[in-house]
Amino acid sequence: MKFYKYKILSVVGSLALSSLSFAHDFERADELFRTRGEGAAKATEARGVYAEAFKDKSLSLAERVYAVSQMSRLDLYKGAMAPNVSIEEKQKVFESCIANLDENLAQTKNQEYYYYYLACVALRGKHEDRNPLPWALKLKRVYKDALTSLTGQVPYEGGGIYRVLSGVKGNSRADALGLYDPEEAVKFAKKALETESTQVRPYPDALSGRDYHENFYYLGRAELGLAMKENDAGKAKQALKTIKDAMSNLDREMEEGLLPQGREPETNYYRREMKTTSDVISGCLKKEAQWKVCLIKELK
Repeated sequence: MKFYKYKILSVVGSLALSSLSFAHDFERADELFRTRGEGAAKATEARGVYAEAFKDKSLSLAERVYAVSQMSRLDLYKGAMAPNVSIEEKQKVFESCIANLDENLAQTKNQEYYYYYLACVALRGKHEDRNPLPWALKLKRVYKDALTSLTGQVPYEGGGIYRVLSGVKGNSRADALGLYDPEEAVKFAKKALETESTQVRPYPDALSGRDYHENFYYLGRAELGLAMKENDAGKAKQALKTIKDAMSNLDREMEEGLLPQGREPETNYYRREMKTTSDVISGCLKKEAQWKVCLIKELK
C-alpha cells in the first residue's frame, strides 16, 4: 500500500519539465532515480547510470551540473534515509559524494556545489565518532562562500543551503569552531521556508520552500535547540507545536493529493522523523524539571 497519493501530473507540469531537456539522454537514469525509494540498491544503480554520462565528452556544463546533482541527491538518500545501510557504508557514500563534487563542480562555485557539499560533509561528520573535527573544519571553510553563492539567486532545492546551515548552527557539537548559534539556526530555517517557487529538474512542478516539508522539521529542531540552550521549557513546547503543526499540514496535503511529485521518498522519511521527534519531545516534557536532560539523552 502506498504511503500517500500525489496530485496527477498536469499538462503544464509536463511541458515545464520537457523544456528542461538536454542534448544528453538522461531518460534511463531519471527512470531509475524515481525508484530510489525501493532501497539502497536502487539508489546505487541509478547513481551508476548518471556516472556513465561523463563518458560523453560533449556534456555541457548544465548537463554536468545535473548529473552530479542527481548523484548527490542519491547519495543523500542512500546515506541518510534508506534503511539497512551500515555506518561504514554511510561513511563511504558521503566521502564519495564529496569527492565527486570536488572533482566535477568545485570550480563552478554555484549553489548546487555548496548545497550538496555542505550536506554531505555535515552528514559525514555526523557519522564520525573518533574525530569529527576535520569535517567540521571543512564546513567552516566554505560557510561564507556558500552564503555568497545565494546572492541574487532563488535558493536552490527549497532553500537547501539555509536548511543545512540551520542544522549545523543548531548542533552544539559545532560550538568549538564557533558555528553553534541556535538563534541563527532558527533564522536560517525560516529563510529556507521563505524560498519562492522555482522549477528544478527532475521535479515536474515548481517547488517553494514550503513544498520541502523538511524545512518545517528543521525549524522545529532549531527552536528546540534554542530552548535547550536557554533552558526554557516554554520554548521547547513551541518547538513541539511547530513539528506537530508540520505533521498535520503534511497529512492534510497527503489526504487531498496536494503534495508535489518527485520527492516522495524524502517526504516519507521526514514524516517519520517528525513523528519520532515529536514523541521524544512530548515524553521528555512530561519529566518536568528533567526535560532537558532527557532530550540530551534521547535526541541525536
